[in-house]
Amino acid sequence: MPYIILPAIPADLPDIIAIYHAAFKDDPFVGQLMPNVPPEVKQAYDMHWYGREFEMSELNGLRLRKVVDGEGYDCCPRQIRHSTVHSRLARKSLAFAKWQYPYTLTPEQKAKKARLDRIEELEHPLPARSNRQLYDVFFAALREKKAKWMDESKDYLLHILGVSPAHQRQGLGAMLISEGLADADRSNAKTYIEASPAGYELYLRHGWKQVDEIEVDIGKYGGHGVATEKLLLREPGGD
Repeated sequence: MPYIILPAIPADLPDIIAIYHAAFKDDPFVGQLMPNVPPEVKQAYDMHWYGREFEMSELNGLRLRKVVDGEGYDCCPRQIRHSTVHSRLARKSLAFAKWQYPYTLTPEQKAKKARLDRIEELEHPLPARSNRQLYDVFFAALREKKAKWMDESKDYLLHILGVSPAHQRQGLGAMLISEGLADADRSNAKTYIEASPAGYELYLRHGWKQVDEIEVDIGKYGGHGVATEKLLLREPGGD
């Protein structure tokens, strides 16, 4: 079956969220952040969160891409990717990648982003019965390490990569990785990733090297086990 990459659009959000939860269901952190939250509440929260990512794309460098079944397309994948008609050719997402491309905000944009972030925290907090303490500890650690290893004005970030379990080990993840890395290499830029244990070996094969890690004892925050994120950095060209 041929596969192609397209820009993701808001209409893809239900597929993307389903892929995310299926692909990361065994992840120690993801599985214990909202263990007691009803599925429909979790779904509504995720729909809003990803929808906001689209709305904030001018302030966060977002590039969200999907892989779909390419059967029946008459033009080449790159032509499709950059076509304005992709919304009319929408097909079920089989995999997705959330990339952050380099960006620089003006003082006015920084103030706008800070204001919108404050409003978001007040109007759309984590659902009731979420593990707020674990959330705060884990994401504070991620922010600290990201600031240490990544320059958002120059570097790329592969933030999330998810493949539907039914389509894993068919090269879809590699397609999405290669797409972003090609842009990073053309810009002679580094690429950063916070790798889950499941994706660690795949990222090493694409030229990333481990530079740090985050380890959180979830037992301290009402859960069980240890969540580990390997922090990887890739030089331009994968050298």
